[in-house]
Amino acid sequence: MLETPTATGPVESPAVQPWRMGWADFVLTRYPWPHHVLKTVQPYLDAVLWGHKTFEVRRDDRGFQPHDLLVLAEWTGAEWGARATFQIITYVLRDGEQFGVQPGFVVLGLRPLKATDVPNYAVGASAPSDPS
Repeated sequence: MLETPTATGPVESPAVQPWRMGWADFVLTRYPWPHHVLKTVQPYLDAVLWGHKTFEVRRDDRGFQPHDLLVLAEWTGAEWGARATFQIITYVLRDGEQFGVQPGFVVLGLRPLKATDVPNYAVGASAPSDPS
């Protein structure tokens, strides 16, 4: 198994995270910016997977930055599910109290990860210069 690059927070073993199959480890080891694995319950995971939800509201406890990889992994409330989605953070709204965002929380703009975002994923691919 490939070793995971610097991750924010603890990363559990693939046996505990069934969504981490071969291609997921490939992405996590080659994506050039930090990644964050977050538990995500239904119906929010499906909304992101279907493209209806292009943002995420989370506690600002991980130092989220544009370009970071966000892995929203299915969580049943008791264990990891089998699905996950890889999203690129395109925007981070901090200090958004004037917009109704509570202190200590952020709104993250998201877009799906593309194969061209991951070096060596496709022939001739290189690190992305801009996440948009």
